Amino acid sequence: MTKAWKKLSAVCMALILTFSVTACSGGGDKNSSENEDTGRTAQEILESNYDKSKDLKDVDMTSKIEYEIAVPDTSADDSSDDSESQTLTMDYDAKISDSGSDSMAMAMTGKMSSSGTSIDMNIYYSDGYYYINMLGQKIKQKMDLSKLQKELEATTNQTQLPVENYKDIVVSQNSEGNTVLDYKLNDDGLDEYIKEIADQMGAISSSSVSSDDLDSVKISSFSGQRTLNKDDYTIKESVKFVMENKQSDDGSITISMDITYKNSGKDVTVTLPDDLSDYQESSSLSLN
Repeated sequence: MTKAWKKLSAVCMALILTFSVTACSGGGDKNSSENEDTGRTAQEILESNYDKSKDLKDVDMTSKIEYEIAVPDTSADDSSDDSESQTLTMDYDAKISDSGSDSMAMAMTGKMSSSGTSIDMNIYYSDGYYYINMLGQKIKQKMDLSKLQKELEATTNQTQLPVENYKDIVVSQNSEGNTVLDYKLNDDGLDEYIKEIADQMGAISSSSVSSDDLDSVKISSFSGQRTLNKDDYTIKESVKFVMENKQSDDGSITISMDITYKNSGKDVTVTLPDDLSDYQESSSLSLN
């Protein structure tokens, strides 16, 4: 895998974390048809969902993310269409309480798997520090809460895409009576969305990934499905998109995310481990 694609993978991880923490909402389609059961347009439903999500301070979620990375096989003849592929999966459970306040706490357990190898990880936030327990190492980094809060607020509000960036919204209801929104985003909107997230997550995590690293990246396809409960809280989000290079045909990354939110709108209790004092301080934690 080239260095550019490694950076792109790091951006995808940043996107996943931001997507989950903020319960990504917003946008709409003024021309969407009305929901036959409620009489509301897709825009009205999304606006209600956004209002509910932006005020959430507590989140309890499970997520499964799959990266399928396809890179041309440079050892093959130039005329060959052979390519190498690699699949990386991430599964995690996360709880966040009092997001954006001095008492904010987060506990996340997860596993990354690729080529038959799995890596377990535990990530926490408490009292101004990020804690990571992975590969036998326990490290922590000082995190300025005001900076973190500013970035999370920016993610929640500034990455709300305008109406013209949403398209093909279809409103339906599933067998349990929940509202289901199927939607797509146009390329211009999604490119800007990912650039903003990369910049914000770079500021949070000291990652070297920035919008400059994404100049050659395009989103060749995107589709999403959001399921809402009767109170318009998000209870499930599924997204799939493909990232490619604008200048050359040197591969692609297909990202699929399935996120389930438990007890949306309810208080969440975060339990932190007793050994946080054993973590060694580091000057930076990078997604790269």
